[in-house]
Amino acid sequence: MHPSQFVVDVDALESIGAKVAEAAGTLRESVKAAGAGLAPPPQAGSAATAAAKAAERAWLADLHRLTEQVDGYGAKLTASAHTYLVSDQANAERLRRSGAAAPR
Repeated sequence: MHPSQFVVDVDALESIGAKVAEAAGTLRESVKAAGAGLAPPPQAGSAATAAAKAAERAWLADLHRLTEQVDGYGAKLTASAHTYLVSDQANAERLRRSGAAAPR
């Protein structure tokens, strides 16, 4: 291989994409398990309880956003692997048809 050639390990990229998507699934399940029980039970007139409830809502919203981002990254990695594979196969086929491919 020439030092300036760009090589993509499609299998590794696809595997990493699947693992990232799996991590997003684990995160999603963790968020569901945590649910809305992070803040203490409401106490009438308690400013601390109200603040804890607001923090809980913000925390869960951030976790949902993070989960969606991680899931999106996994999907993009997997899609990139597929795109590289299809492109490589198409280029190899064009080379074969043009007669430029080296005999094996």
